[in-house]
Amino acid sequence: MFPTYEEDTEIRKAVISKHNSVLYEIKDDLIFVLTFSDNRQKKESVMKELKKYLN
Repeated sequence: MFPTYEEDTEIRKAVISKHNSVLYEIKDDLIFVLTFSDNRQKKESVMKELKKYLN
């Protein structure tokens, strides 16, 4: 299991390579891939995009 991406969320970040990560969420026994992100992006812009779909 990887660390949470942002405090107070269940979203986790797994680094795939130097420049790419996957953000995912675990619910019960399922893993939901939320997005792939570029590690050079600001965290705020990634969360802004995610919030469009999670709310």
